[in-house]
Amino acid sequence: MYTFDELREKYTDAPRRMDAYLRKLTYTDTGDSLPFPFLKLGLTTALFAGGTYWCGLQFDWNLSIAAMVSLAIYMGVAIQIVRGASITERNSRLIQKAPLVLARVVKGDNSLYQEGAEPGRAVVVFSLANPNDDGYLRGVAKRLRASVADSTAAPAVATLAAVIENTAGRAQKLPTGIAEDDDTWLGVVDVNPERLPDNKIVNQSMLLLVAPGDNLVAQL
Repeated sequence: MYTFDELREKYTDAPRRMDAYLRKLTYTDTGDSLPFPFLKLGLTTALFAGGTYWCGLQFDWNLSIAAMVSLAIYMGVAIQIVRGASITERNSRLIQKAPLVLARVVKGDNSLYQEGAEPGRAVVVFSLANPNDDGYLRGVAKRLRASVADSTAAPAVATLAAVIENTAGRAQKLPTGIAEDDDTWLGVVDVNPERLPDNKIVNQSMLLLVAPGDNLVAQL
């Protein structure tokens, strides 16, 4: 499996080209769903039907042949419209341009620290402003744990505590009392140990591709 340095060399620059290694990340569960594109398909259908009929009259085409040609083109366009509205296609677009960041594990399934473990989940902190600063992330993780343990903490911290406790939830931007910059996040990531350099979490670190606004937190 790739080392962190190899992954950085291969995937830091964006937009990045999708390959077999990245394509698996398009199935990352973001908890979102996109509406079926009824309006786009309806307008496309009306455009193709009207255009075919108009061309048939305007150029004296055989309507049956014109309809067959138009239908073949229409099916290709319709498939692209439906694909474009799928979560996997949206994730693919995000992964091509998402920043590569170093993440610090706050909490992870115990099995993820053992070589050859089954896939699991982990709660991590990462920064878009300081994407490779492990020292900064260590400090953030320490302050986050202290804030969560504080019974007098602000209500916003309760949301963070719930994400950590349940190892589930949408990505949350950390308040400046915990993180010094204004673009540090808490997120939940599905971890495949086979994609880690030692087939397990080492030094509480991993590399991610992230688009926290869309709740995409994907283990690279």
